[in-house]
Amino acid sequence: MCIDPTYGQGYGSDAATRMVQYTFEDRNLRRVSTQVGSFNKGSIGLLESLGFEHEGTLREAAWFRGEYHDMLWYGLLRQNWQPIEYED
Repeated sequence: MCIDPTYGQGYGSDAATRMVQYTFEDRNLRRVSTQVGSFNKGSIGLLESLGFEHEGTLREAAWFRGEYHDMLWYGLLRQNWQPIEYED
């Protein structure tokens, strides 16, 4: 997922939360997994704040800005997810 940073703070978190909610509540899936570059500290923090756990590392699997970086696998099980109530 990529959110344009010019849109301000909170949109990425809200969008990711709603995607996870959709996955578990509407699609009834047991788990969600994603990959993130080890250089992307903001996305790592977001995933961890949602309850995702680091499940593995693909060493030097991504080329970014002239060098190789590790790709990190994160996963979240439905049983470990904490739903958020929204006021729409």
